[in-house]
Parts: sequence; structure tokens; C-alpha cells
Amino acid sequence: MTEVVSARRAATRDRLADAAVGIFAERGVLGASVEELCKAAGFTRGAFYSNFTNRNELCLYILNRRLTGHLDNARGALLTLAAEIPEDQAQLDALTRLGASLFLSAQPQDRATVLATSELRLHAVRDPEFRVGYMAIINQLGAFFIEIMEQAGEFFGLHLNVRPDQVITILEGVYEMSALIDLLNGEEVQSTSRIEMIAEVLKGLFTEA
Repeated sequence: MTEVVSARRAATRDRLADAAVGIFAERGVLGASVEELCKAAGFTRGAFYSNFTNRNELCLYILNRRLTGHLDNARGALLTLAAEIPEDQAQLDALTRLGASLFLSAQPQDRATVLATSELRLHAVRDPEFRVGYMAIINQLGAFFIEIMEQAGEFFGLHLNVRPDQVITILEGVYEMSALIDLLNGEEVQSTSRIEMIAEVLKGLFTEA
């Protein structure tokens, strides 16, 4: 049965999640105590445990919240970009720019989220119980992106020359490392400026059918 969440309860969860992202970014998942999370969000321990069973459940909420927002953004971007592709644009260029835009719409755009995303991935590696839920969410987002790319590739007469799951691994590796390099250089994450880089990577993954 789907849980019906009141507006007040949803707001409490979101405040706890927002606080957790900031703390996870600086201290890691296991370095953040429930008391610290509650204090940062302005709540008591009771508020936490009335919304989440444990820290892992909060982590999955953060990921699910991002997943929902990313799927909505990706669908919107898909409709917009498909309408804007010039008729005379090269097919491979059109597909890879579309794919790059969709991929970037699902990536963290700021320092705290980039770091918290990396910490959640490391937590999934270390904690087998959390890993199950983490992989289910990540696979759902990846499957959506690959489905769109395969459909678009078929439309343009192109096909992937690597396994679909490898596409996500390659793109996420390129994006995450480049984002971390920005932070190491003391700069803001330049996510929107990476469309050309991601598009070029995608070009190497597609060939004419």
C-alpha cells in the first residue's frame, strides 16, 4: 500500500534530507550522527525516528527524491530538445547532444550534492544492506536514460557499440571525476559547460546501424 504523506510530514522529511546532504558532504554518511542531522534541520530525535527507521532509510529517501526530480527534468528536456533539433543537423551530433543534455540534467550541480553523492556511493559499497536499495534506484535511472538513447539511436539509424550498462559507467566516471577536479581547483562545479565533453564521449559509443 502506498503511504499517504501529509504536506507537513513531507516538509519535515525534506528538511532532514537537505541537512543530511550538507553533513554527508563534509563528514561522510557514517560520520553524521542522528543528533547532528536533527540539530542541523532544527528538529529533535523524535522527529527523525517518526519519519525514518534509520540512517539508511534517510539515504534512500534522498536518492528517491533526486530520482523523481531527475526523471521529471529529463522528460522535460527530451521534449524540448527533440523539438529544437535542426532538420539539417548531423544525426550523430543531434543524438549525442540530446543524450548529453539528458544525462547532465540528472547530475549533481553543486559542491555539497557532488560530495554527498560520492559519499552515498561509498556507503553502498561498504554496507550490503543499503547497497540493495541504492542499486535499485541507480538502475532505474540508468535504465530510463538507456531506453531513451536506444530509441533515439534507432530513430537516427545509429546503435550502441558497447553494452548499455557500460554507457552509464563511462559517462558517470567522466562527469564525477571532472566535477571533483573542479572542486580540487577551488572552483564551482561547471556542470552545464560539460555538454560538449559528454557529447564527444557519447560520439565514441555510437556507430551507424
